[in-house]
Amino acid sequence: LFQRMKDMLSLPTEVVSQILSYLSDEDNYLIAGNVCRLWKDLLVDYLEIEGEYLSSHISNYPGAIKSWTKAIGLQSKPHYFLRRARLYWGEHDFSKAFADIKRGMASQPDPVERCLLKSLKYVMQYNYAKAFKESSKAIALDPSTSFGYYMRSFAQDENFHLAIQDLDLALANNCTNRTLMYYNKSYYWGLLGEWGKALQDATIGCTTTYLYPNIYSRKIFVIKVMTGKIPNTIEEEKTLTNYIEQRREHFGHVYYVRATIRQSCDRYEEAIEDYKATLKHGYHTPARALTDIGDCYRKLENQVEALKWYSEALSVSSDYMAAIEGKLVATSNATKFDYLKYVHVNPGKASFLFRMSAAITADEGKLGGALALLNEGIEKNPYEPDTISTRADIYAAPTGLGYSNR
Repeated sequence: LFQRMKDMLSLPTEVVSQILSYLSDEDNYLIAGNVCRLWKDLLVDYLEIEGEYLSSHISNYPGAIKSWTKAIGLQSKPHYFLRRARLYWGEHDFSKAFADIKRGMASQPDPVERCLLKSLKYVMQYNYAKAFKESSKAIALDPSTSFGYYMRSFAQDENFHLAIQDLDLALANNCTNRTLMYYNKSYYWGLLGEWGKALQDATIGCTTTYLYPNIYSRKIFVIKVMTGKIPNTIEEEKTLTNYIEQRREHFGHVYYVRATIRQSCDRYEEAIEDYKATLKHGYHTPARALTDIGDCYRKLENQVEALKWYSEALSVSSDYMAAIEGKLVATSNATKFDYLKYVHVNPGKASFLFRMSAAITADEGKLGGALALLNEGIEKNPYEPDTISTRADIYAAPTGLGYSNR
């Protein structure tokens, strides 16, 4: 009967009306019920396709979240919750991601889905040992699960070669966002100091049909590291500009990537305009964009505007608070000695004070001195993540200080 309903719906409207006029009310109710069922199934299929396209092909995570939310309203399937949780994770909305994982676990997932839900949860909790275990179980149950390989690449901790192998397996098993895999491969090759391979994967990522805007800024960053020069960015900017102009919705993330490219090329006025467009059209970490605007004004030696935007960043979010506070004080002409003299007075803030003095020393171009200050700060508090990540930034700088250093 269901197949006959499909056949009948393909007929001209007037023919369908004539058929219905000869049927009893009971038959009409039966037909109406099946038509509604058919439409519902077709709508769910459409929403699945729309959700995958918006997230994987054009990186419109907010739009994809809306599609999966509609699909969940029609059918609460475990893999719908998994897909939406992945998007919330990408949007840094962790509370909603954890909530979807919990709902997915409660909706009778199959064994593979259960492992993948657990793996995503553990990755977000930085519990990589458990994430590795669950993603490996998912792969053992279904060797074609590309998301399982992607999750396991995160869980490889510092074994970047194995992480790259997992990303290659994700690509071989038709993962939905191929550009993201190439971006991550390029990132890991950079951590290994293999900049030629990092550039190769970034370049391949730029040629796929999947839009992941960060791939363009990644390619430019790698070229700058390899050559020490600002590369020609015409093609990358053209791709991003075309994307912005051809879409009805302008997505803040695309503006943000174009802004980072222009900032890296010392085109600060253009970068500021793009960062402002980023905020206008929505971006998941506005404090970062506000801080970047302050950085551009600081490079333009407009301290008043820089202070204004740094202050705005602090008022919007506590994210990056320590780093923003450091920029505020540095812009107000504080010296590293203004920080260091407080170390003995307030030893609880020693790591923060050393980090801020190191930031000023780095701005003076003395990265070796900044590194020494950071090492002192880490000795005072070995588990302060901002200080450790700041040291990692200096190690990653194209100065020969130690690409391979953890």
